Amino acid sequence: MNKKLNQEEQDKKKLLWFLWLHDYFHRYYTKQATEKEIEIIKNWNPEKLTGSSFEASESQVKKGIEKVWETISAQYGFAAPERQPVKVFRLRQLLPYAAAIVVLLMASATAYQYNTYDTVQSLGYLFSDKMGYQTDKGDVKKFTLPDGSIITLNGSTSLAFVKDEFNSKEREIWLEDGEVFFEVAKNPHKPFIIHTQEADVVVRGTSFSVTAYGELHKSSVAVRTGKVEVRKDNQIHTLLPSQKAIIDKKKDAVSLSQIETSNIATWRAGDLTLNHSDADELLLRMEQHFDIDIKMQPGLLQDINFSASFEKETSLPTMLDVISDIYSVRYTIKNNTVTLYK
Repeated sequence: MNKKLNQEEQDKKKLLWFLWLHDYFHRYYTKQATEKEIEIIKNWNPEKLTGSSFEASESQVKKGIEKVWETISAQYGFAAPERQPVKVFRLRQLLPYAAAIVVLLMASATAYQYNTYDTVQSLGYLFSDKMGYQTDKGDVKKFTLPDGSIITLNGSTSLAFVKDEFNSKEREIWLEDGEVFFEVAKNPHKPFIIHTQEADVVVRGTSFSVTAYGELHKSSVAVRTGKVEVRKDNQIHTLLPSQKAIIDKKKDAVSLSQIETSNIATWRAGDLTLNHSDADELLLRMEQHFDIDIKMQPGLLQDINFSASFEKETSLPTMLDVISDIYSVRYTIKNNTVTLYK
């Protein structure tokens, strides 16, 4: 059928391919890839193909994705599936992978020429029916998963799972960005796995919080009940109630600490609790809590270590006054924007 697709339909199809490529990488690094996929990646030589490293601007990445899409669809006659994924992923969240993905497509295009039944089956994930949830800044929403587990999403959060495979042998979720409190239905035979960009979290029945905002240089897992495993770089860190794992993205290290269970995910009740927060986390939390934008003069709030609890009724000016008194900064509020300055 040669009917020309409108731009919206084309964008949806490109997004579906892009999502699959993200999963392609994930399967490799979690040792779930097929032998053929592993061979493709191991023989991949990006320097030889491109003559440059992976560094690319957002505009370059977008152009690269467009070019690769046009080449593959024209050369191999692929038609994207009719079913469309829920739009829970944004391009900016995938940009850390995007330059590498563009090169991988060019390097692995020959894999599509095999055209065998096994190859088609190994690429079947592309046609999976994805289910996703997303919240906007300032929103807190609760959902029930097919296995009976309850998840509460903080603002600016997006996650997804494969509808047909969830609760089969395993219960897998991909937390692409944000923060979620999990109340996992107990099932010792079907582990519940949360994949983030920094680590995997494995449980069978417990309650805990996972924080994985892309804007922050630290992500964390805090346990309220049960036992949780945090898996990173072939190491397993086991957490019990009142324990917290902090993953430092800059240092590529995991540290454990104690935490009061009453301080875990207080945002569910509308409260705001900060524990040893730097400026990035402080501003992000305020933006989420009050649904505002914050601009800050360069050089302010450097190397801070801020801890405080604010109840739901606390107003924005009250919290800003506290910060102003502690760190000797001034502020203005105009429309929906706060400006911090010396």
